[in-house]
Amino acid sequence: MVTGIILAAGFSKRMGTEKLLLPVGGIPMIERVIQAVVDGGLEEIIFVYRRQEIKALADQYNLKTVYNKMAEEGQSTSVRAGLEAASQKSEGYLFFVGDQVFLTASVIHQLMTAFKQNPQAIVVPVYKEKRGNPVLFPQKLRRELMRIEGDQGGRMLIEKYRKSVIWVPIEIENAEMDVDTVEGYEAVFNREE
Repeated sequence: MVTGIILAAGFSKRMGTEKLLLPVGGIPMIERVIQAVVDGGLEEIIFVYRRQEIKALADQYNLKTVYNKMAEEGQSTSVRAGLEAASQKSEGYLFFVGDQVFLTASVIHQLMTAFKQNPQAIVVPVYKEKRGNPVLFPQKLRRELMRIEGDQGGRMLIEKYRKSVIWVPIEIENAEMDVDTVEGYEAVFNREE
């Protein structure tokens, strides 16, 4: 079993407004991510949030929600909150960012397939030769993930265990796009189907 952990407790500092609630195709950005994750068929999904309006969207999908009261200390606190809430039976943790608006269930299936074949590996998607999200970490790295601090996810573990990384090329158009700035949000609309 793999646990999906959606990191949705950020502050959208570069955007200047709560980006996860901004509409893309008439649907809040974070809800598009939730839909992709739900369609991805994970047995357990944990949603780490800070704002009630964002939690309300997760509640519509009956996700297990975890409030991150330490969100101001950075993304690592959401990683820890998600791991603490995960099932003891979990063999891996697939971390999602809340602003990857063109993520699809197909991307998730490709990563899960690679992990089933290599259950001790870190599985990382590659979009146009650039690594991206979501990233799947095996259970054996849980302790190290719990020790990450500040505003970072598992990037340093990908570097540390580079020889244990499975790189999965993703050919789905725009699947890698995330939104950090107003310009990025406008670019999403220029690519919207």
